Amino acid sequence: MGKRILLNSLYDVNNRAQKGHPEIRILLVDSNTGFLRLTSNFLLRSLKDAVISKARNVEAALAQAEEHHPRVILLELSMPDRSGIELISRLREMLPKAGIIVLTTLDADVYRKVALAAGAEEFVAKANLTAELLPAIQKVCGEIRLQTDHRE
Repeated sequence: MGKRILLNSLYDVNNRAQKGHPEIRILLVDSNTGFLRLTSNFLLRSLKDAVISKARNVEAALAQAEEHHPRVILLELSMPDRSGIELISRLREMLPKAGIIVLTTLDADVYRKVALAAGAEEFVAKANLTAELLPAIQKVCGEIRLQTDHRE
């Protein structure tokens, strides 16, 4: 089974990469701490070598993105301090190669169109998280390695 890491320093990520341990650095952005915890646990159980950082607002997300250079960014559109659409645009400028996936409760075509136009590659409704999130991550980063044993 692959090693899993929740919060890490950039030093730890670079050190692991130098030792030949592939990882998928994921930034999870949502104002709901319960959702952050549950989604982090789901990702750590599902993906081998996942490295997850979390942010509860736009400013924290920008700081985490600058520090960790995630390969995948999962974000909610409805944020308390600023628009998730604005965050997508800023993250796209900052990290043009990162895969941005909107993971939201706002499951309507108008939100999907605006998010994709702002620079997101994928749009997943939170209600469909368990069925659609891993395929969306695979789509934006290519090959992913799944855990073979999902028991906790």
